[in-house]
Amino acid sequence: MKKTIVFMVTNGAGLGHLTRGLAVAKRLRELDDTLEIVFFSTSLATEVIRNEGFMFYYIPTKALMPETVTVTKWNEYMKSMLQQIIDIYDPAAIVFDGAYPYGGVISSLRQNDALKSIWIKREGDKNNSLKREELEKEFDLIIIPREAARSYSEDLGAISKVKHCNPIILIDRSEAYERAAARQELGVDGGNSLFYVQLGAGNINDIKEHYNLIIKCILKNPTHMVLLGESIIGDKVCIKDKRVKIVRSYPNARYFKAIDFAVSAVGYNTFHELLYFRVPSLFVPNLNTVYDDQVKRAQLAEEKGVALCLEEVEEKSLECAIAYMCGRKEKMKRNLQKIHQKNGAEKAAEYIAEEVFKSSVK
Repeated sequence: MKKTIVFMVTNGAGLGHLTRGLAVAKRLRELDDTLEIVFFSTSLATEVIRNEGFMFYYIPTKALMPETVTVTKWNEYMKSMLQQIIDIYDPAAIVFDGAYPYGGVISSLRQNDALKSIWIKREGDKNNSLKREELEKEFDLIIIPREAARSYSEDLGAISKVKHCNPIILIDRSEAYERAAARQELGVDGGNSLFYVQLGAGNINDIKEHYNLIIKCILKNPTHMVLLGESIIGDKVCIKDKRVKIVRSYPNARYFKAIDFAVSAVGYNTFHELLYFRVPSLFVPNLNTVYDDQVKRAQLAEEKGVALCLEEVEEKSLECAIAYMCGRKEKMKRNLQKIHQKNGAEKAAEYIAEEVFKSSVK
């Protein structure tokens, strides 16, 4: 009988949960090429699931449904769709990656208690976020990707059903374009400093003015160029300048060996991709997130000497921060080598395989 796992990944404002799900699913497929993986997602970026060769089913978020659709109705709809997927594929497990398990997911897990259930639950929540300890009891395994800039004094992976791993990254360093090849494709001269600028999809707050100001400050130096990373689920950013290259692709990390610095949002995935590829960065946290404590994440990176945190985007502070990074590039890169270890995606896949099939290999 064919082995199947259903990945239920959320996403509305960004691509973080979907990216982690894809990263782990890819490593599971490498562990066992007979394994069938099916995605069920609220993310609009279904094409990236298709591009990785996985079957997928889409359900709109509650925010995209008509106003007449209540939270209760939406959860019933989700449960019904998930149950149909379970009936069709007869999976061995459901892997959920999201900040908060929906009522429809929990209800479905209870109805199908023979299924193994795994929650990939990233660190970095705000202190005032809703308590989710009770919901952890609904799952057989909790996998928590760590925060790279934090310090740990014990092996938390040994505690009961909670397992920890390094930050989960979609592509390994070996999969990214080499610096010269990437710069040639982008049309960037080898003598210029290339700044990657990416402030998220703009689905939580308006980022257009910030983009304009950041790019203006970077380009004050005639040797600087900008690689503007547009979100594939966000609006296009209309900036026309011969020193600004725009990429609207996924994942942008494939270009990170070509960049010298970054000015970036502080979502879990982008943050850890930049650290993983050892890019000195200026992080601009989103202060309006519900759960994700982006300020603390950026501040910890600053304390480690691998990045700067800028909560208020103003011209003078931007100029100072950019100048600071440029003057300390090599020191920041040395510090980056110390804090980011192996990609955690492989370990997370092994945890799932061990839990579901009692083996990490076929």
